[in-house]
Amino acid sequence: MVTWEIWLWTIAWPAMRFGGFIDDYLKKLYHHRNVTLNNPHAS
Repeated sequence: MVTWEIWLWTIAWPAMRFGGFIDDYLKKLYHHRNVTLNNPHAS
């Protein structure tokens, strides 16, 4: 059976990659927002 492999590479892997990308982006955005709030003079 290779059905689970097809599912893994067509759905699970891209979803994990995309989810990780969004998570990383949100962490950077949240960090930048915290820095801006903590230091209003920061660019």
